[in-house]
Amino acid sequence: MTVEADGFEFTTETVILYDSSSAGPVARLLAEQLRPATGFSLPVREATSQFSNAIVFRISEGGSSEEEEYSLCVTEGQGVVVAQNAAGLFYGAQTLRQLLPPEIFSRSRVDRDWRIPGVTIRDFPRFGWRGMHLDVSRYFIPKNDVLRFIDTIASLKFNRFHWHLTDDQGWRIEIKKYPRLTEVGAWRKETLIGPGGGNPAEFVYDGIPHGGFYTQDEIREVVQYAAERCITV
Repeated sequence: MTVEADGFEFTTETVILYDSSSAGPVARLLAEQLRPATGFSLPVREATSQFSNAIVFRISEGGSSEEEEYSLCVTEGQGVVVAQNAAGLFYGAQTLRQLLPPEIFSRSRVDRDWRIPGVTIRDFPRFGWRGMHLDVSRYFIPKNDVLRFIDTIASLKFNRFHWHLTDDQGWRIEIKKYPRLTEVGAWRKETLIGPGGGNPAEFVYDGIPHGGFYTQDEIREVVQYAAERCITV
């Protein structure tokens, strides 16, 4: 990383540009991610030879043996992310978000300036497999919260999501051929809250029924949502 003299400020006039079909989804997702906190509906379109007040995503063939590498150059009037594939562009976009004030991760509008310091960054991961685990078998987590979890780990450049869907405390995935897996296996009458140990006579339960499961369509939605953020489930 090299710190530069000038920086870039997002305004309502900023545009997000991309130079190829594979870069387009990353550009559109960045605009979507920036909208809640800034309140800006930034236009996203194909890049032309001339541009200013823009964030630009470019695919560059070859040039690196690191599959997820990207470069990010922020100067006055523009920020340019270059990578050899969409994954590299996505990670560059997440670094760009992290360079903004921390309020950029707010889910509601914040009235402030949105400035990125001038910087040149070349980055690639030390580890190809960067995994995060979520156990929804022992305690069910609704689909929308799973999507928020994916948003969070994607912003930190994780690329694997271990979704723990079945265990003896609950079966969480719909199998249409075996409906009792979710009719019965997805629910329990109460949850152990303490103490543990080896004597069941001392176990204490909360007396609250608990359960839930994901339909096959919901599973597909989560897998697609993760894939759009370069995460394999």
